[in-house]
Parts: sequence; structure tokens; C-alpha cells
Amino acid sequence: LVGALQRLCHGPRQCVHASVELDRGRRMSGQVHGGQWAVTPVEEVAKVQMAERHWRTGASWEEVGAYAHAMAHLDQLGARDGVHGLDDVVRRLAQLDAIFEQVRREGRVRTRAELPGPSIREHRGVYVHLGPEAEPVFGNGGCHRLAMARVLDLPQIPAQLGVLHPDAIPSWRRLRAPADG
Repeated sequence: LVGALQRLCHGPRQCVHASVELDRGRRMSGQVHGGQWAVTPVEEVAKVQMAERHWRTGASWEEVGAYAHAMAHLDQLGARDGVHGLDDVVRRLAQLDAIFEQVRREGRVRTRAELPGPSIREHRGVYVHLGPEAEPVFGNGGCHRLAMARVLDLPQIPAQLGVLHPDAIPSWRRLRAPADG
């Protein structure tokens, strides 16, 4: 998938649209879904926006609104991913800063197989749908990793395939073919 997405979008910065409505929860990964897709600019996804501002400008997580956003999320949806309160939010964001520095040093985002815990086809990684023109559409999963890749202008990122638009299938098959030479 990494090679196919690289040939498709020539890097994470080419993933310019996001769909927060399509396939919430990743249950449709790899399935075909037609119709009109509601998309927004990736820059309008709150977590991506805050993370990019933090890592580009050096503004604190609090200044970019990450603490308030996370606490509102906790109030609305309850504890998730081991985050139960502000101390956990602060700890999680510090971990993200350490991961960002690792990505900067290594010049790449590690695949899920390289990380602790179970992994299968980038599950819980950056989630990318393929729209009608076979364009990458960010699926709102892996916001911080996508932001890291965009800030560091990485040439490619590992991604979990989301939903495919039926009009994208011919292009997808061509992209999945092994690259020559």
C-alpha cells in the first residue's frame, strides 16, 4: 500500500481532502462505496491543524488548543486509548513530541509492524480512502502521524486502506501493480 499511495499522491502533502463522515470506525476498510463523498480540506481537521501548528511554530500544545480539545472530547465520548484526564492528555502529547523527534531523525513514519503490539495491514495507522479520481482522502485516523509527515515533508507514509470509490478501481489496480525497475 505504501508504494501504491506514493505513486498515487507523491507524498502526504498531496492528501488534501478529508472525510470525517465516511466509515467512522474503519469497519469498511477495503470496501467499495459510491456516491458523492462529503470532504473538507485536511487543514480543517482539528487534530491535524493543532499538531501542524505545534510542530511548525513551536507553540505549546496548550496554546494551539490541544488540551481544551482533548478534554472536550473526553467529556463528550469518555475515556479512550488510556486517556482519562488532563494528566493523561499531557503525557500523551509528550509521547507524540518524542515520536515526532524520532520520525524527524529517521526521516520516516514507522510501519505498524515495527511498533509494539499486534499489527495487520496498518490497522490503526493513517487511514486513507481513495476517491472517485483515485485521489487520497484522509479518513480521520492517524491525525498526528499525518501531521508529522506533512510538517517534515516526508515522501511517503504507511497507511491503512479505507473505502474505495468504484470509479477509482481501475486506477487502483494500476497503482497496485509492481513498479518497473
